[in-house]
Amino acid sequence: MSHSGKYRRRITIQQPVESAASASGETTLSWVPLDVVWAEVLERGSREVYRAQQVNPEVTVAFNIRYRSDVTADMRVTWDGRTFHLGGPPIPDARHTETTLHCVEQA
Repeated sequence: MSHSGKYRRRITIQQPVESAASASGETTLSWVPLDVVWAEVLERGSREVYRAQQVNPEVTVAFNIRYRSDVTADMRVTWDGRTFHLGGPPIPDARHTETTLHCVEQA
């Protein structure tokens, strides 16, 4: 199904889920889908970040989706085979018709 208007891309919003502690006391973090939604994708730019003695490319993308109150800053977005972590809390517009997710992809 194609979608007209500005929301033309399908993204998956994922939430973290910790598994029960193992016998050694370690928990495992898994990502499970919260929802698959239509989004407007706005690529904002890229830069190189120096971490752990390596230069890593970092891509910043904004995803505009229809308003949601259940998305939190600890979630992530997958789109086009890529994974983006939210760079802060979701930002609703003044009329609560749209929410912007500012995300960072690290390659």
